[in-house]
Amino acid sequence: IYSLFASQSNSPQLDNDELKQIDADDLEEMNLKWQMAMLTVRARRFLQRTGRNLRANGTTSIGFDISKVECYNCHMKGLESVEARLVVYQQNENVFEKDIKLLKFDVMLRDNDLVELRKKFEVAKKEKDELKHTLENFQTSLKNLMFDCDEVISSELDESEPKSPVYD
Repeated sequence: IYSLFASQSNSPQLDNDELKQIDADDLEEMNLKWQMAMLTVRARRFLQRTGRNLRANGTTSIGFDISKVECYNCHMKGLESVEARLVVYQQNENVFEKDIKLLKFDVMLRDNDLVELRKKFEVAKKEKDELKHTLENFQTSLKNLMFDCDEVISSELDESEPKSPVYD
């Protein structure tokens, strides 16, 4: 067969006569070799995936062990994955619950501080209003006192009254 193809020209197509010269037994033999090669490749891949020994002795046969098949228990692997994620989520939930408790405590402390500061602000505001009122009263009293002093001074300077000899 090889000599047949080696002697041919580089034409892309074989003539019908040349195809008829290939024996049917030769084609069947090539087909069987090809199928054996593909089966061997598939068997090696299967054995690699399942973790079985690739170097089988002559007495060891290649059997089919369904427990070694990777996808046979896929639902179990999925379940294990879900259970593992559930454990992680539960741990995260516990951590988050602790964080929430701490945050609530911080908020409570801040609220207490705000209430205390508001009380101090109200007290300071009342003191300011009282001081402002006292200052206004003081300023009014001072104006009245100044006005009275001005009248007294102007009355002393009144020339219509006779001067006293004692003070001159």
